[in-house]
Amino acid sequence: MRLAGVEKIGKGWPLIILCCVAACLAVSIFYSRRFLPYSGRDLAPPKWPEVIMHLENAHIVGISGGSKLWSLRAKTVKLFRNSNLVTLSNVAEGNVYYRSIPVLKVEAGQVRYDPFSAEMIVSGWVRIRGTRGQIISSPGLIWSASGSIIRTVGPVVFKSELGSVSASRLLLNLRTKEMKLFEVRGTVQCEGTLQTFGDDKNARN
Repeated sequence: MRLAGVEKIGKGWPLIILCCVAACLAVSIFYSRRFLPYSGRDLAPPKWPEVIMHLENAHIVGISGGSKLWSLRAKTVKLFRNSNLVTLSNVAEGNVYYRSIPVLKVEAGQVRYDPFSAEMIVSGWVRIRGTRGQIISSPGLIWSASGSIIRTVGPVVFKSELGSVSASRLLLNLRTKEMKLFEVRGTVQCEGTLQTFGDDKNARN
């Protein structure tokens, strides 16, 4: 005696078991996909943000060999991805030191500092003040801490109690206390009289 219904159900068991196994496998992958290396994730490397460090109203001090090289107060400080330069914007109350003694005050729109070369690239409305009231104005300059040398990028205006001169560029050595101006024009006070000069290839102070 054969039961047709029982035969039909018996033939369907392999399909039911296969469906159950597939469902269990799908649930297992769903809950464990975060632990699997290639399941449900993008194979591309993670995308890091463009700015990896951001500070506001920061006071930064550069020190080498226990000696203070410079100190700056900036509105923002940023370090960008794939860059060694630290960018400081709206710089005020800046100081450049020689043998830990402040010799110059700096104001600038932007300063980019490379800690590996100890070189500072200054741009924007750059203004430098000396200890005797001298003022140097230039659209940009580069300061090398290793050589204690400042050189301007573009024209420069130098003002002191003796007068005012403009030049195509300036080179200042803090170690030897020597300043060179190239292609100078201006007016200088000499023994109560004003002397105007120009077209000089270079002048030295």
